[in-house]
Amino acid sequence: MGQFSKPTFRGLLVPDDRVSVANISAADSSYSEAGPTPGIPAPQADTDLNLEASGTQSASKQLRIATQRGGHPGRGNASARWKNEADSATSWRGWIAPNTITGFKTLDVGNPLASSGTQAALDPTSVRLENGTVAFAWHQKDLTGINTTYRVRFNTMTAAGVIGTPSIIYSTSDTITQGLHPCLVAMPGGRLMLFHYLEDLTQETVQIQAYYSDDDGANWTLATSACLPEGLDVSGSPGSGASGYDLDTRPAAKMRVAYSGGQMLMLICFRANDTTSGNYQDGFFQYASSDLGFNWDHIETWGNTITGTQADIVPAANGFNVFFLSLIGSDEYVKRRSLSSAFIPLSTSSDLSGAEVLAQGSWDPGLFAGRTWTDGEVASILGEDGLLYVMARGRATAGAYSGNDCCDIRICMDRSGGADLVNGYENMGQGTEADTITSGDVGTIYFGENTPDFPRYFGLCAAQGRLILLHCHSASTSTRDNSLAVTTLGGYSTVTLGNYESGGSIPRRVCWDHMYLPFDVPDNFAGWTAVAGGTNNGNTLVGYLSISTGTGRREYHKTPPGTVAEGMICHFGVQHVSQTGAVNNYVFCRLTLADGSDSYAANINIRSGTIVVTDNNGGGILGSLTIDCQDPGVEVLAFFKSNKLTVYACPLDQSSSKQWQQVISNVSVSDGGTGNCEVRFGHTAASVAESKWHWLNYVSDEYAGGTPYSGGFVNPDNLHGAPVSSLVKTYIDDGLYIRGVDGPTKPGDSWHIDTRYEYPVSNLLTASEPSPAKGWRSTDESAQTIAFSFSGVNRYSELGLYLDGINFRTATLAGYNGSAWVTLASVDSATGQTTLAYSQGGTTMGVNAAATTAPGRYFELNELVGGSVRVNPSSGADFTRTITQSGAGVWTEAAGHVRANVEMESTPVVLATTGTLDIWSPRLFIAMHNVPSVYKKFRLVIDASQNTADGFYKIGQMVLGSLSLFSQDYSWGRSMSTTPGTELVTYRDGSRSSFKRSSNRRAVSFGWGEGVDVTGIQGATPTADYLLATSTAGALPVGYRGDVPSLLNQLNAYTAGSNIPVVYCPNIAAGSTGQDVKTIQGLSNIYGRIVSGISTDSIVGEEDDGTAGEVLRISNVQIEEEL
Repeated sequence: MGQFSKPTFRGLLVPDDRVSVANISAADSSYSEAGPTPGIPAPQADTDLNLEASGTQSASKQLRIATQRGGHPGRGNASARWKNEADSATSWRGWIAPNTITGFKTLDVGNPLASSGTQAALDPTSVRLENGTVAFAWHQKDLTGINTTYRVRFNTMTAAGVIGTPSIIYSTSDTITQGLHPCLVAMPGGRLMLFHYLEDLTQETVQIQAYYSDDDGANWTLATSACLPEGLDVSGSPGSGASGYDLDTRPAAKMRVAYSGGQMLMLICFRANDTTSGNYQDGFFQYASSDLGFNWDHIETWGNTITGTQADIVPAANGFNVFFLSLIGSDEYVKRRSLSSAFIPLSTSSDLSGAEVLAQGSWDPGLFAGRTWTDGEVASILGEDGLLYVMARGRATAGAYSGNDCCDIRICMDRSGGADLVNGYENMGQGTEADTITSGDVGTIYFGENTPDFPRYFGLCAAQGRLILLHCHSASTSTRDNSLAVTTLGGYSTVTLGNYESGGSIPRRVCWDHMYLPFDVPDNFAGWTAVAGGTNNGNTLVGYLSISTGTGRREYHKTPPGTVAEGMICHFGVQHVSQTGAVNNYVFCRLTLADGSDSYAANINIRSGTIVVTDNNGGGILGSLTIDCQDPGVEVLAFFKSNKLTVYACPLDQSSSKQWQQVISNVSVSDGGTGNCEVRFGHTAASVAESKWHWLNYVSDEYAGGTPYSGGFVNPDNLHGAPVSSLVKTYIDDGLYIRGVDGPTKPGDSWHIDTRYEYPVSNLLTASEPSPAKGWRSTDESAQTIAFSFSGVNRYSELGLYLDGINFRTATLAGYNGSAWVTLASVDSATGQTTLAYSQGGTTMGVNAAATTAPGRYFELNELVGGSVRVNPSSGADFTRTITQSGAGVWTEAAGHVRANVEMESTPVVLATTGTLDIWSPRLFIAMHNVPSVYKKFRLVIDASQNTADGFYKIGQMVLGSLSLFSQDYSWGRSMSTTPGTELVTYRDGSRSSFKRSSNRRAVSFGWGEGVDVTGIQGATPTADYLLATSTAGALPVGYRGDVPSLLNQLNAYTAGSNIPVVYCPNIAAGSTGQDVKTIQGLSNIYGRIVSGISTDSIVGEEDDGTAGEVLRISNVQIEEEL
């Protein structure tokens, strides 16, 4: 038994099975992963409901979904709540139904008296983009100097409530008479289309012009200026037998376009000039397209003998649902018809029941007189919850609030999403207006109280878990009627409002009874009274209620119905601008509950950075919250019943997910005696302050549902969940959507949705992604640390690291010995390939024959493809480029050598034609001899800021593990082969075509034909000579003479043959003191699978005999490259 060594070794690098995703040490790692995609919902227990996730999901997100209400998905049955893993256990988001106004913001103020800027912002249209962002467009009339311009403008609003920068799609200085009436359509594949009126003043016709965008509206391309086969005649004026049409007299002034199943439907509302007795004037032009909206066929002109206006379209799985204002007898109704094809005339379709529930009681959607519609509006949408919503603007026809102002907005829902052809529609919510009918279930979301202050000109879409209503408004005294605003309806919230009825179904959820939106000052709305004194001002000139006082007072108050025991819920949005004295309570909202024996009043005071709630009777502070009330401002939600008050606040940011912070909960308010219920807000007497009020809404009386949360809200127990749909995908957060399949689900079912990546770190590990084709990528060039932690130490003293598909130069491999990280190897993909003198010819870099470069190693043909060429800054440029081709040879000008070269993907504008460069190899192998078995952790650290060609780091494959060295070299005569990845097809006439399916696959086979004497390792006491891989003092043996057959058999068992890839290493130099790390570049190593079995034949000798043992011949072992 003696020692022996070799100058070089052959062997196999076998991955350590502990180098796996499961053993990545989060505490020791710091890396990014490129290409985030939605994770797969992972149920946390057995459940019958399958969730599908789609859309987008940001990096490192951990979304948690839980069932709130059991049942099957769809029809508003099963519902869910959600939060992020980092959120607290009481920060689950529930869902407020879209019968409730949850936010308001003016987007473009129209001032007809302005000497410059927007004079009118009209006719908004909106759609949802795939990432959840809302895209909207509108008609803008702009004045610059003496020039009036009419434009179609475009903008976006993210789920976080961020409004983008508006752009212009179309502009004209012609004095148009018919408006632009834009309509956005979301097409398959993410394309946006925009259609608008294009008026020819000379011909007195209107065509439809179309644009499209394939980048979410960043850029627009003109599709056609003549969608219609003929322009619409807008000449003439009203009269008996007159020809022509008016397309801009409201409410008969609207165009809607929709896509479904390869077809598009266009409906254009008109008012005919013909006033012949017996004829109706309002109707529709119907057009259909089967080529994605580039060409349209005229289907029919519908009107004359039947009236209809305000047509709205909802795409369906089997065609289109159309909703419009029409008559049943002499009464106004919203009608519904269904088209299985856009090419079927709407007039031939039958009326379907459902949406007429909007006319329940003494209320009419719209106002019809004579032959035309005087006012009214319809909007409809398929929600992300799978429910179909229809809203109409109309008026009470009896009772205290009756009149001709169509100032109320009602909403109903269809649980089937439009699939049911009969029934199924339910009004949503309740309100004081129920006094005019026999039921409180009237579906009012905006109660105008018979005043001319109300939203109008709707552009409705479903997005971000809520409904987004773009609109203008009517105001009784303000001149800002034609301004563009957005009102959000419903959405996600950590606090929900409760139920109007005990059943708790979606139509019976609490919503607001009285609303103040800043179309005008409050005292021009019904029931509000202004109280002013000193220097004060209140106006709505810039899209919100601006209140300013200079030692003055301006307050507004209104008396809500109801009792102390019924309570009140109030929600308002305000920005504190300034005041004198940081702790003065100048800006406030006071809620009072009172009856004949009790009176409770609390002040919610808004300071610059604090909300302070005080007892108006006792004067004491009930509680406070530190929150920025200036930028962006705050929303406040208060539940008040009897003497108990709970108040929450959150930033005023239009976000789709409201995360409320508690100001006070279940706090007692003192009794001040008798009085009247009241809501009061503004600035107190003798105040010097300025504030901006964006809305104030409240509900009281029986419609507050008993105000159960005045005693505190318990999350998640008190939440209403968001409906889970099986019909459509439901937006949750961060661009991610879910859809329910099968079921039912039960409360308590939960799922984890963690971000996946297109290029995750798992891709570089053989256990999870054996192919180097996909690989891992970082998102930038910050330092990347990937660490693995084991329960035991490394089981081997010969350690190997193989990196393939890399684009960086330097890194470090280190091991942790229990107390410190120890560097095991320095990785340098440019070893021996630096400061090479070059001569440039376009994108080709070759050897500079006029400079001196010492000969280095031989480069094989295209060995460097995928690697990088780094031009040194001294050469007049500082850049790195990917190598696309490389020539064989040596990089030297010395005589007797073939000169190598590389082809780059591109060159910078400025580059010296000569200089020096470094070549970074795309793959390398590092052998580490004499590694102590003390390391429980390994980490690879890629150095920061290497100026790669890609701007990020990547690794196609990493193999880290035991380097198994053969104590006896295999026989001469190894076989190397290459199999092309080309498919050759021979046709009948003998001609052929080729298709490259993959790169060529290399293979190597080797064996021990002369046999291996295994005598020394057999018997009771092995006497074989032992092998050292290095001459370093104290190095441990790495094998025995004669152990190759056993080693190969056990390695084959470990890898299960071809199951686990290995790295074939044909030439590894032995180590020596200070030289135990060896870097090998080039194509000699093969990362592949053992595709053969291990077959040994006994040539001579006795089995398991330590004195006359066997000599075993090992048949060829074949390894095929993994591509």
